[in-house]
Amino acid sequence: MASDMCSVEFPATAFLGLSSPLLKPGTHGFAIDVPQLSLLQLARDRQRRIRRGILEDFAALVDLTEFTNEMCGSYGRDPWDPLRGACTYGLRPLQRLEDFSGFLAGCSRMRGVALARQAAHLAVESAASPMESLLALLLSLPPELGGIGLEKPLVNQPLDLGPSGRGVQHRRLRPDLYFPGLELALEYDSGEWHDLAEQRREDVRRMQDYAALGIVACPIVFDDLRTPAAAETLLARVISSSSRHMGKRLARERLDLLGDPELRARRRILLRRLLPRGRRPPECAS
Repeated sequence: MASDMCSVEFPATAFLGLSSPLLKPGTHGFAIDVPQLSLLQLARDRQRRIRRGILEDFAALVDLTEFTNEMCGSYGRDPWDPLRGACTYGLRPLQRLEDFSGFLAGCSRMRGVALARQAAHLAVESAASPMESLLALLLSLPPELGGIGLEKPLVNQPLDLGPSGRGVQHRRLRPDLYFPGLELALEYDSGEWHDLAEQRREDVRRMQDYAALGIVACPIVFDDLRTPAAAETLLARVISSSSRHMGKRLARERLDLLGDPELRARRRILLRRLLPRGRRPPECAS
């Protein structure tokens, strides 16, 4: 068995002690890495691949950011085949983003820490599926990393609908992604694969409530992300929907940047490394 250590010293919280009634008396059990330490180990591995010329810098950052998203989300991809394998939904998040930032703040002398910190800074928490994670990154990554630079969204967080009597039909709305400063909600629509009439009616009622609250709602389907060209069209639609709060000048700048060849290349990397592949589009758990 090989051991790959990224430091000679570890924070006291780097390992989680485990025990089992199956162990012999006097045995002290064993310890496993906490997710924060696993991120560091992955960062060191990706840096080594970058030096060897077998991995691009941005691809490494995408891998590490998605790992953090998954640890802070409620889904789990197949570790052996994350893009084509089965995905498990409804899991309990293992960590919060603040757990990663706090841990990494005390790891200044550990290898890979700079790359790990960057990934944790870009990550989001509470994503319920790989598609929500991908959408959040496409929209919130800064333009130089292939995104459109929106604020980090609230993911799967209930909205306060305020006092009753505002013409809404729900007591609570929980959009997949919500951008408070833009009054923009995005929902990944897996209902297209169910073809259930009641689900369709519920979708309409939800869109009506968003409109009553002054929130722009953008339903999204798998085909909106299936290709780089489709993703670019989606991003242009989101920018246009956000222009009333973003400002026309900034919205125009963001639209112009969508055509930049270098940024298009980064979006292709993002989609290639995160977009699930298979016979059927993946469903969102929410």
